[in-house]
Amino acid sequence: MRAICTLAVYSMLIDVIFPDNSPDILEKIAKLKSALIDFVEPDFGLLDELLSLEVLTRAQLADVRSERTVYRRNTALLDLMTSQDQCNKFLKALRHTNQKHISNFIAQGGGQKISDIVFGKTGRSATNLELPDSQSSYAGRLFLDKSCLATTAKK
Repeated sequence: MRAICTLAVYSMLIDVIFPDNSPDILEKIAKLKSALIDFVEPDFGLLDELLSLEVLTRAQLADVRSERTVYRRNTALLDLMTSQDQCNKFLKALRHTNQKHISNFIAQGGGQKISDIVFGKTGRSATNLELPDSQSSYAGRLFLDKSCLATTAKK
C-alpha cells in the first residue's frame, strides 16, 4: 500500500509517492522517537484506534492513559512499538486519526527537502527554484519536514 500526495507546484501537479510498508519502519520510529514524542497526538482517537487494530491490549492502553503528560503518554506508547506489524498498524492509525503528516514524516525517515524527492539530489535548492516569468515575484519553498508537506510562498 502506498500513500500518494498531490502537490500544486507552480501550476504543475506532481504526485509524490511515500511507501508506508518499508521494511525498516520500526528502525525509523526508534530513530525519530524524540521528535515523535513531541508531535504525536495520542488523546483524540489514536489510542482507541490502536486498541481496535490490536496494537495495544486494554492493559497497555490503561498504562499509557495513566501517564500524566502527553509527552509521557507518547513515550509509553512508542516504547510498546516492538514489531514491524505493530509499526505498520501505528502508521495506519495515524492516518485514520488525521495525523497523516506524522505518518509521512516517519515513512520518509524524518523528512527531507521536497526538491530532493522531485528533482533528485542535483544541488538545486528548493528556495532557489527558477520560476516562470508570470510567477517571478514569488520565492517559493517546498519542504517535507515536521509538518510533512508545508508549502510557503512570499511575495
